[in-house]
Amino acid sequence: MRHNTIAKWVFVIAAFALVAAVPGAALRRVGAGGAIGFAFPAAAFDNDAKTAPIVTAKLSCQLFHWLAFEGGADYHLNHNTENKNTGLGATRIFAYRAGLAYKVDMGVFKPYLAAGAAYYRERIYERVRETDEWVDYNKPGFYVGPGLEYYFDEPFLAWGTLAYDRIFDGARAEDRDTQFIQLEFGLTYYFF
Repeated sequence: MRHNTIAKWVFVIAAFALVAAVPGAALRRVGAGGAIGFAFPAAAFDNDAKTAPIVTAKLSCQLFHWLAFEGGADYHLNHNTENKNTGLGATRIFAYRAGLAYKVDMGVFKPYLAAGAAYYRERIYERVRETDEWVDYNKPGFYVGPGLEYYFDEPFLAWGTLAYDRIFDGARAEDRDTQFIQLEFGLTYYFF
């Protein structure tokens, strides 16, 4: 358990070190916000997982008018599952993210493409040896996807994104990577 906590803090510190490395003059805006949405299982889940609602917290640092650093955390509520071997279950996913967003300025609209690395904590409820229990897995992965921002008031902007996430499940040939599509809509408040 201690190793997992250390790994999380290393990831968070490394993500924010990227922002600290950028000269202060280049940092144009800093904002924080949140979103809600859904995560749809894509090609491979080890079981028949269902769509789950998600909530997101996000930090955005606009480095240049065309480039932003984004970091944050996503929480997937239960992906209800039905495994042929174990019966009913659930998968919860908590993700820490850090990446870049390339933006195209079109007035009040800014389409963008975001990509980055993520650290996923999957918590799977399953039957193990005739008992029910939660099993935790910590895995790296990545995300990529388009989005659109709309500046409707000076300190606020609304945004939506459609991201593809892939969690690297294992090195063995029989292990399948977990994949899902996230659709999110949120608001960001810019402090300066």
